Amino acid sequence: MSLEDYEQRFKELKRRSFEVSIKIGKIAEREAKEQAKIKRPRVYKMEADESEDRSSQDSAERRREKLMGYTIREYENWEKKLQEKEAKKEGANLQELAKYAYDKQLSKFRKYAGTPKSAKIQKDQKTGKIKISDDRQLVNRLASDLERTSKERYLARKKEMERRNVQATPGGYINDKNKQFNEKLDRQVKDVER
Repeated sequence: MSLEDYEQRFKELKRRSFEVSIKIGKIAEREAKEQAKIKRPRVYKMEADESEDRSSQDSAERRREKLMGYTIREYENWEKKLQEKEAKKEGANLQELAKYAYDKQLSKFRKYAGTPKSAKIQKDQKTGKIKISDDRQLVNRLASDLERTSKERYLARKKEMERRNVQATPGGYINDKNKQFNEKLDRQVKDVER
């Protein structure tokens, strides 16, 4: 190889290295933008974005396609279950909810009860009164289960009420951090307006 061939090859390698460095720079810039999008909190707008509309349409299409795998009877049963569940959530019929909870609790305790009923209920011969001896473990388990379920229901209702309040108020917030941020913005806007 002559000196000119080496020079030509050197220029070619130099050009390639320049192209590769540009490519790497573009890739790094794209990755940095993607990372920034991930780290940056999403900005919500009053108007819906077109991309969100498309994604909701895509999800609706996916839902429709998924439903094609079920029979009409299965779908109707599923819809009925969802409606019943929603009615229970809303507290539409508290009597039914109470009966459901009671039956569920009884079915749990039947599993735990090891002694037959006749051994627990005794009649006092002198007074003629019926004496019922309760199993301490079962009573304690009942108390703890009732406390746990009441706490779960309270938290669920509280969360649902907070969610409804946030949706109802125009200046609503998603969480405490968002509330603090909104308050800070309000203070800054008031300072600028003065």
